[in-house]
Amino acid sequence: MVDGRTVLTVALANFRDLDYHMVSPIEVSAGRVISLRTNCRRAGTALDGAGGGGGQCRDFALLNGYTRSAGPAV
Repeated sequence: MVDGRTVLTVALANFRDLDYHMVSPIEVSAGRVISLRTNCRRAGTALDGAGGGGGQCRDFALLNGYTRSAGPAV
């Protein structure tokens, strides 16, 4: 989400089977707020090495990108 507006929705149930090719980046101007919203519908099995059983929703996220200087005013 950018400033509370959804810009991308992805189902995590089968994310390993899908290959999203992000050809065009999502551009976000300086000063805007980037956030992630998740909705756990059903907890899965335990994570390897996590110790204990499953039954918990766990959220993990990776945000990557780069910054660039603004070009000349047009």
